Amino acid sequence: MNTKETAQVMGSNWTSNSTDNIDIMMSVYDYLGKPAGRKLGKEVYEASKTEKIPTASKQVSNPKYEGKIIMYPKSFLDKYFKKEDNNNKLPF
Repeated sequence: MNTKETAQVMGSNWTSNSTDNIDIMMSVYDYLGKPAGRKLGKEVYEASKTEKIPTASKQVSNPKYEGKIIMYPKSFLDKYFKKEDNNNKLPF
């Protein structure tokens, strides 16, 4: 996803080529570097809805998974997993 697409997904009118003010959208899989599983995926999704975090989705197809994935701002995932890590409750 390029800078302009990210700005559009996040509902911004900002279209500068600078990435200083744009958060990177990524899936939990991309963030963790491994599959998150349904339970953790649902927990992250519910937290994003509670905090009114903008999300994006895309269709993926690979040998291990085919379907829709949800992407979140990296800053949200940083916050979510730092909170979890502080409580030593990471599910993996």
